[in-house]
Amino acid sequence: KEQMFTSETYVDWWKRDRKSRIIGYREINIRQFTRVETKIYHRGCVNTAKWYSNGEILVTGSDDRTVKIWNVGGSSLENIKLGHSFSTKHEGNIFCADISPIDNNLMISAAADGFIYGNYLDRSSVPSVLHQSRELIHMFSFDIENGNILYTAEDCGHLHRIDLRVSSLATGRKERLISDSRLAIKAIAQNLVLGSSQLLVGGTGFTFGMLDLRILSSGSQSLNSSFVKTWCPSGVSEMSVTDRDVSVSGLQISKNGRSILVSYQSDQIYLFDTHNKTDTEYGCGELENRNTASKSIGGHINHATFLKTVNFFGPKDEYIVSGSDTGHIWVWTADTGRVVNLLNADKRTCNGVVPHPMYPLFASYGIDSDVKLWCHRTPSESADIESSPHSPKAGANGGEESHQITQSPGEQTQKHTHSSSVVKSKCRFGELTDTSKYEKLSLPIRMNGQRVC
Repeated sequence: KEQMFTSETYVDWWKRDRKSRIIGYREINIRQFTRVETKIYHRGCVNTAKWYSNGEILVTGSDDRTVKIWNVGGSSLENIKLGHSFSTKHEGNIFCADISPIDNNLMISAAADGFIYGNYLDRSSVPSVLHQSRELIHMFSFDIENGNILYTAEDCGHLHRIDLRVSSLATGRKERLISDSRLAIKAIAQNLVLGSSQLLVGGTGFTFGMLDLRILSSGSQSLNSSFVKTWCPSGVSEMSVTDRDVSVSGLQISKNGRSILVSYQSDQIYLFDTHNKTDTEYGCGELENRNTASKSIGGHINHATFLKTVNFFGPKDEYIVSGSDTGHIWVWTADTGRVVNLLNADKRTCNGVVPHPMYPLFASYGIDSDVKLWCHRTPSESADIESSPHSPKAGANGGEESHQITQSPGEQTQKHTHSSSVVKSKCRFGELTDTSKYEKLSLPIRMNGQRVC
């Protein structure tokens, strides 16, 4: 990866320790992230975006029930082309779409109609039904070691394992691992370090946990009694653990398998240590103890939609990125939770921020009908972009607002500049930053299960 950043665009990008070992991206470069002018668009809200393989292809799905495949190319982002665009058989909004890691001609999509379809890009055949659920399917995920296996997260509380190698008419293609009508399953994640036998699952309530697929037999099993390890944010009362007004909207495991990120709808983002000895564990189906080791990452709002994702960013997972109901991209440091950048990404709600697997850039999507790409720009490049009347940071010319964040010990100062006014607001970490935007939403803001606004 280090050899990829030899162009002038990425000079002095790497942050190194005293032994010249790479320890992450330099903060000054993250603060200089700006939008790249691209035309990645749909005819409705974009609900999913995923980089395929080494990141030369971006897959997007939308409320317009179409899936599009974009040839992004390298890090220059200068010649992005639409490779494929096809209307699916879905009768609901598409929430997840991805290309099979085994067969790059097989596109799989899941939607609000409860169907998972397989579409072959090099054929004109009718899409095949891979799975049908009683309710909407939030997402699916390919097995981290075997791309022929995928797992589903369903709103009806089902979690299925589907083997794509088995014919759709044959028995054994689908296996129901979890069936819990009391809880919706909304997010799943795996990690190579932990192994393909470990599946992280989250849904309704604050508690989420790890399933051991080696000992999990098929059949109707409740989710909580199947966990071999569970986590819950510190400071959450016993009565709030199963709060149905709160649910997991995004899960992510760090590259080294030592940290877990979880984003809660109607609450904040929390960072957990997987190696902490006080982790919650289940024994004989009953809760024995509850994890008290978690770090709260606050400032954004996750209330209006259930699609908010959260991701690590950087070669050492040194940053955290997420969207917000205010339409902003938030970038925090993973070690301290300090805000590094705040980008105006969407007119209404930014639902997802997807880091590139190889280059220092990421994609964002939300209620707007386009996907936006963001990367580091040198001061001269940024000046050229901002002077353009079509620039997202054109100020008075473009009608958009720009953001500058300066940090001081224990607090952050945010300066919003618009065409004719300057608004300043100070806050300590974890409190609201731009109060004017949050007042317009009139939403109950919670942290650690407690309503704070």
